[in-house]
Amino acid sequence: MPETRNHPAKNMKSKLVDAINKTPVARRLIWNILDMRLAVTRDLEEFSGSRQRKKDVAGVENGRTRCLNVGDTNTRFRRKGWVTADLVDADFLCDFRSDPLPFADDAFESIHASHVVEHLSVEQTAGLLSEIHRCLKPGGRIRLATPDLDLLADRYRANDWKFFLDVGGRYILSRIHLGDLRPESLLIQNLFVGWIASYSGRLDTGGGPLLEKETVDERLANMDLEAFRDFCVSRLEPDRTYAHIHVFRPSELMELLAARGFRNVRRMEYGESDHADFVSPPIDVPHHRPYSLYVEAEK
Repeated sequence: MPETRNHPAKNMKSKLVDAINKTPVARRLIWNILDMRLAVTRDLEEFSGSRQRKKDVAGVENGRTRCLNVGDTNTRFRRKGWVTADLVDADFLCDFRSDPLPFADDAFESIHASHVVEHLSVEQTAGLLSEIHRCLKPGGRIRLATPDLDLLADRYRANDWKFFLDVGGRYILSRIHLGDLRPESLLIQNLFVGWIASYSGRLDTGGGPLLEKETVDERLANMDLEAFRDFCVSRLEPDRTYAHIHVFRPSELMELLAARGFRNVRRMEYGESDHADFVSPPIDVPHHRPYSLYVEAEK
């Protein structure tokens, strides 16, 4: 058999690694260098992102920025060619519950609002949709994502504990652990009701009204779903900070869009769109998928 010889470079690399591992000072030095490189990389990424965001904000004035995200913060939503509008931490600060959007008519080709309208009254949502319609260019597209009231009710009627634990149980359990919520918040009827009517998780305790299962079952059996939703919201305590106050049925949201002047209103699936701004890259949030309704419409 031919003689096997070790490669000098490999031997040197092996000796260097052994020396570093055996020498605490050298090991700390290497890690410090790596940490510095990572920090510089993060700073460059943040600088690049900040520079791109400034270009996108400036592009609203000159018509080069085509896309708007309503109700999402810059911390959670970063996407080239888009700007954000929200109450805090956004490119354009705006209380769209009562104020018009701070943009000219026909300013955008695409507007996206994910898990926003359930936090508004139906009157506030109607006003926001009118503003979005005004700000879209003719032929422009809106995409909405929001919890699906029909789906939530179907899962409750099926006694689908796993569904409700999967989509919200871990969060509720964490608030119970912190002492913000009572243990019965994890009961299926309260998980269900908490999707329809809830307190803010940032400014309040999270969770929703606590009701007996017999009460929920009786009301759900003897009311239409819209009236049941209104009953749940009526059980929220006054002088608290609310989160969900109007979760839509699909038909209800689609009718409201049509009433605000949108055309070609249609229900979509998660990740489904023929509009490039919503799919390249995908705009839908994966963890919202199990309980969400997706709707698109055009101006």
